Amino acid sequence: MRRKSWKRVAIVALGCLAAPAWGFDLLDAYRDALANDASFLAARSALAAVRENVPQARAGLLPQVVLSAQRTRNETENTSRQFGIPLTRNSRYSAEAGVLSLRQPLYRRYNWAQLSFAQAQVAAAEAGFEKDRQDAGLRAAEAYFNVLAAQSQVRVLEAQLEALAAQQKLAERAFEAGWGTRTDIDDARAQAQQARAALIDANFNLDNAQRTLAALVGKMPAALADVVPERIPLTPPQPPALDHWLQQMEAANPELASLRRQVEMAQRDIERQQAGHHPTVDLIAARQYGSNETNTSIDTSYVTNYVGVQLSVPIFSGGAVSAAVRQAESNLDKARFQLEAARRRLGVETQKYFHGVVQGVDKIKAYEATLQAAERALASSRKSFQAGTRTLVDVLNGVQRVADATRALSQARYEFLLNRLRLAAVAGQLDDDLFAQINNSLGQP
Repeated sequence: MRRKSWKRVAIVALGCLAAPAWGFDLLDAYRDALANDASFLAARSALAAVRENVPQARAGLLPQVVLSAQRTRNETENTSRQFGIPLTRNSRYSAEAGVLSLRQPLYRRYNWAQLSFAQAQVAAAEAGFEKDRQDAGLRAAEAYFNVLAAQSQVRVLEAQLEALAAQQKLAERAFEAGWGTRTDIDDARAQAQQARAALIDANFNLDNAQRTLAALVGKMPAALADVVPERIPLTPPQPPALDHWLQQMEAANPELASLRRQVEMAQRDIERQQAGHHPTVDLIAARQYGSNETNTSIDTSYVTNYVGVQLSVPIFSGGAVSAAVRQAESNLDKARFQLEAARRRLGVETQKYFHGVVQGVDKIKAYEATLQAAERALASSRKSFQAGTRTLVDVLNGVQRVADATRALSQARYEFLLNRLRLAAVAGQLDDDLFAQINNSLGQP
């Protein structure tokens, strides 16, 4: 095989990270996901619904004005006796009634507790919505990098197939010239068939990854901006102290904030249920009008105005209030345990993502060195094969090592950038600025 052909194959195999012309990057994916991700849109609608609990609860403390009116057409048959003779009289008349009433709660402990409960609900939902926003961003980023990883795998296999095809032709020519073996041809053909099967799977995975991304961003993106190795900030988290990130997680993680609000909700619910033992006091006022309301008051109308205070004292409700209080206390315990479980889980995740970023720096550098070594080894095996001191199997193994190292390096780069996003998310710091920073690592090489 000519030297230029080998050089061209090597460039294709090692340059598999290069991206085509692109018009869609990570920042586009993030923004489109916030506008089109159905799960995030559902969370936004759920937050809007929960916010309406506060005005509904506040309404229980404000005056209630009710107007009711009624008009009927009546017919009455009235029978009486005079001197033992029955006399019947039929009357047809219209009856009217109307009440305009006002009720102003003066003391309703349950209503005040309901307002506090609703406010805690909204606070928990808003904190939970921030987590939903971060989750939507992470879903978009993971889907985006999954597409890049799948594209990289396809390019690696295509380059590997081209190298194997060239090597197979070289083996065939060597066999025809009398210094090669049939085994060399069979080995090259077997590896090529294996690479073709892997390429079928890779294309299938790429199609699935693209459709997953399209489902999140609302469209099938064109070519994606890929990682530019020189732009990746290969630095540890700042500050590079795990304790700092654990403290940040405790202070700013939106999931923990939401769960703390849910603990507060459970406390308010206990107060709300305990209010079932308290009396209620209302100011009531009304203007009442009636006309021909009964068959004995035909052609009679009246207007009544009244104002006063109404007291209602609960005495016995069959144990329902006490049961509701015990239920609320159990829900409080549940909320506290859920908060503690989330705190422990997020602590583990913080350590995982922190070390993922720290170790990712060394990992990328190690894979870069591995790829360089594999490239040099492939070049040496190729020269030695041409000189007759190495077999074709050595060359084929070298091609496989280059492909494996290229694939591992690309995956390490994508995982490093994702871990930076995940660490920021668990610490409550995943925002537009960080997405813009990560996006700066992408482009057209």
